[in-house]
Amino acid sequence: MQKEEFFKKYLPYIKWGIFAAVSIVLMFIYEKPFSEVGTNEIFGSMSNCFAVPGIVLTGFGGLSYLASLGAYDGLSYIFSNFSLHSLIPGHHKDKPQTLYEYKQQKDEKGRKWHPQPLIVGLISLGISVVMLIIYAIL
Repeated sequence: MQKEEFFKKYLPYIKWGIFAAVSIVLMFIYEKPFSEVGTNEIFGSMSNCFAVPGIVLTGFGGLSYLASLGAYDGLSYIFSNFSLHSLIPGHHKDKPQTLYEYKQQKDEKGRKWHPQPLIVGLISLGISVVMLIIYAIL
């Protein structure tokens, strides 16, 4: 595997991983898990620190998957038709007249789903579940 192929394949995961790590660090700063009294409270607080970014990233990945299926085409058509074409006249001359034409244009351009936030979020949630189990055992 060439260096370019490696970065093209794994760089999005690294970017979302950095985002998750920064979010987890910010949660650690907010929660202060090591100021807790007992070991089980420390693991419970650390579980929260991993759960919040995990839920956010998993939700974002799920919503992007639904968007790749065309679930929000109606909303995006209404928004783009109102904001770009009604408020700024003459901005877009080749706008689709109907929702059907809009969906066809989106399908011709191709719809991509980026699973990286979903996978990174599930990893963070998995770590949170492990710490929650440790918290329950202690």
